[in-house]
Formats: sequence, structure tokens, C-alpha cells
Amino acid sequence: MTKNSFSIDLKKQIIFITKGFTKRAAMLNSEEYKLMRQWHEVFPSFEIRTKEVSSKKQTHKRLSLAFMERYINMRKECASDLIEFHAILDLYIGSPALYAKVKKWFLAKYPSYSDSIEFAEYVSATTAVEVPASTVSISEKAA
Repeated sequence: MTKNSFSIDLKKQIIFITKGFTKRAAMLNSEEYKLMRQWHEVFPSFEIRTKEVSSKKQTHKRLSLAFMERYINMRKECASDLIEFHAILDLYIGSPALYAKVKKWFLAKYPSYSDSIEFAEYVSATTAVEVPASTVSISEKAA
């Protein structure tokens, strides 16, 4: 049995179980099966529900360093952001954490970038044709 495969809410009288727990409980004489039987004896009025996994985590597909640079370039009022972007690139160049650090900074500066027309155009362009992952200015920094 894995950790966090079930939880009991005494106030609401509900036992939450994971999908994996449910599958294992379907096998006779498994640990989970025995536990479910005990619950039915001890908590006969409790309801047993499968945990709902929320997928609220936002993914940032197609958010490349090239797009970040192009997006900042399109914003004329953000010239200082472009300087900061390149400073972060210089700081983490050669580090395995380069993309993660730059992405964290970019998302803090531009949390709603994915709502922009530029991003929609970029996504449609990259789905039609493969675009290299880096631009000339970024690859020059690695040299």
C-alpha cells in the first residue's frame, strides 16, 4: 500500500481513496481489500469516494527561450526587460538550470503571455513548421 492512497474525513463521513487503491482493493485478500472490509465494519455509515485529481497545474508548452526573447522584443516599453533577460542568460549559461531559471523570471514578468496574440501566432507557426529551439543571439552567448 502506498502512502497517501486514502484519507478519512470524520466530519463529512467520507473515505477518499485513489484509483490505484481501488484497483488493488478489487483483488481478493489484498491489503487494500482487507482494509476496505474493516472500514465497512467500523464506519458503516461512511461513504467511500475516489479522490478527484485536479489538473490545475498550468503547463507552458512551446515556451522556448527563442519565444521569450521575441516576446520581450515585441514589447517596446520593456527594453530594460530584454537587458535583464540577457543578464539572466549570461548568469546561467552552461548550467542545467538555465531554462528553468529563465522561465521562472519570464513567468513572473509576463504571467499572461499565453493570452497574447503573439503567442497564438507563434504556436500556430511552430505546429506547422519545426522552429529551432534557440535564436542566433542566444546561441552566440553559449559560444
